[in-house]
Amino acid sequence: DAGGQGQLPETRRLAEAVLAELERSGVSAIPVKGPTLAALVYRDLSLRLYEDLDVLIARRDREKAEAALATLGYRTLSTFDDDRDSLLAESHHEAFAHSESGTPLELHWSLTHKTLARDHLEELWWSDTQPVELGGVTLATLGVEPLVLYLCMHGAKHSWSRIGWLCDLHRTLERFDGVQWSSVWRMARERGAVRAVTVGVRLVTQLLD
Repeated sequence: DAGGQGQLPETRRLAEAVLAELERSGVSAIPVKGPTLAALVYRDLSLRLYEDLDVLIARRDREKAEAALATLGYRTLSTFDDDRDSLLAESHHEAFAHSESGTPLELHWSLTHKTLARDHLEELWWSDTQPVELGGVTLATLGVEPLVLYLCMHGAKHSWSRIGWLCDLHRTLERFDGVQWSSVWRMARERGAVRAVTVGVRLVTQLLD
């Protein structure tokens, strides 16, 4: 999620517009990473550069969310015919790009690995949230323990190929030094993510002290 400093204001503006439009359309949404994480754990949007937006929605709201994004000028990055469209439910996310700025956005209806995704596991992300202020508006984002779990799962998914993802985990653990680790490990076991959390914590400890 590394973008140029000049992209920050535009990306932030689009993030606020997307969340506002989803709310008007009756779509509950949880922003993750991007400007939300910058505001939550770095406390300064300029300290975590980003260029893309990630938004979690309920699976049932996908069509309404797509329509809302279309009104803002977003287009899908892939087209699906009737036969292939059924695969969307298996991918658990869909990619978009803004027609003018090119800012990428991903809609997610699951944050759990697709081979383990179950509706009852997805309820966690919605039941444990915390507030964050973005652009003068208070939004709901992932709670502390779900955030730690998600950052470890996301980093592991991409083989921790960017040190910035380790910095995100490091800053999160500094920002919330009272993490309930018993809860993190329980959620990790349920999602087959114990190794992801173990590796993430070891890397942060060894590389970033």
